[in-house]
Amino acid sequence: MRNPLRRRGDRRPLTITLRLTSIAELFAAPGLSPFDPAFGPASFGPGIDYVVGEMQRCPDASSVELIVLLPADALAAAPDLETRTREAIVRYAQAWTAANDQQREVGIRQARTVAGSAILFFAAATLLSLQYARDGSLLGLEGDVMDVLLDGLGVGAWVALWWPFDQFFQHWQGGLEERTYRRLPGIAVRLAPDPESAHTAIP
Repeated sequence: MRNPLRRRGDRRPLTITLRLTSIAELFAAPGLSPFDPAFGPASFGPGIDYVVGEMQRCPDASSVELIVLLPADALAAAPDLETRTREAIVRYAQAWTAANDQQREVGIRQARTVAGSAILFFAAATLLSLQYARDGSLLGLEGDVMDVLLDGLGVGAWVALWWPFDQFFQHWQGGLEERTYRRLPGIAVRLAPDPESAHTAIP
């Protein structure tokens, strides 16, 4: 079911260009500094993270093409690199999805377990507060100390509810990221020589 609050975005094809000094940087941080002419928006982490971010920014794109620019000698040394890169992206997406499913299922199970106790605690705290507000005393106790204790009990009740409901919210919020990773194996991948690969790194 489509989220009615989600605005329909641009459905034009999305092309993502990555300039890497090595294909290993697709799944590992390149370790470049801004002094290096090769430093760019995708240099803050593994290239695949930049790809996922671009796909999340344009979730309604009709198709996605990834163009990886590499030094010409790296492409010449590995003629099958494009095929192996596609296979690596598929394995990465499948592994991420499986690990994420496991983590989310554990989180939801824990949240459901905690939520039952939290709701009972919240209901008990609310009933005690209402009884104190009505009678002016609780179990024969009254005064400022009792006011402070019940205020603290009320705060504790809300805090107890926060964690399980936050887990449910994160489960919903992670929907976009999960959809992106499930779509990742289907993107088109093309490797091409980088015309600017002959740069000089500055220490």
